[in-house]
Amino acid sequence: MLSYGFAFVSDLERLGEVIKRVNRTSRDRDMITKELGFDCLIWNSMASVSDRDFVSETLQWAIARQEWPCFWSHGWLDTQKALPSTYKKDLQEVSDSIHIANGVLATLKVDGAMMKAALDPFMLATGAADYLVRKGVPFRETHHISGQCVAKSEETGIPMNELSFEQLKAIDSRFEEGITETFVYETSVERRSAKGDTSKSLVLEQI
Repeated sequence: MLSYGFAFVSDLERLGEVIKRVNRTSRDRDMITKELGFDCLIWNSMASVSDRDFVSETLQWAIARQEWPCFWSHGWLDTQKALPSTYKKDLQEVSDSIHIANGVLATLKVDGAMMKAALDPFMLATGAADYLVRKGVPFRETHHISGQCVAKSEETGIPMNELSFEQLKAIDSRFEEGITETFVYETSVERRSAKGDTSKSLVLEQI
């Protein structure tokens, strides 16, 4: 019975560790983190919006939490090789996935030229929306306008980053000549300057 007591205490300690990892936020940023009681913010913006760890870790803990009560109840019902606990072959290591992953990362080579060739002007579509947001236009409007820019590119066969100022102005009169700078990949990246965004200085800070 005492062995199960230690197991249950371990489950509670594990829950504390889960809370440390999932009690974080991605949104506007230090103030919300403090006001909502999160321990810290998630630095990388892409990781924050794709993160589902807070779901999976909590569920994993809940599943693990049920293992020991299950083992405990089994121990009252029967024995395995004369041992009601401690011998469970399914708990032994059955794969070498960590070592395999380590080898993959150690030999990984990033092809910068291939990555650059994969750039698509449509990646810059949100830049048009952000440009107008900075001028005070609500995002619910700018999202639709950026979609019109994409449609114009498809209609004319002209890459989005090569549309003329006149073509963009015809889509929305609030576009000014500076809009063409928005469709430069490097400029687009550098303009993301909130904590965890993609500007070079912030990426280096995360590294």
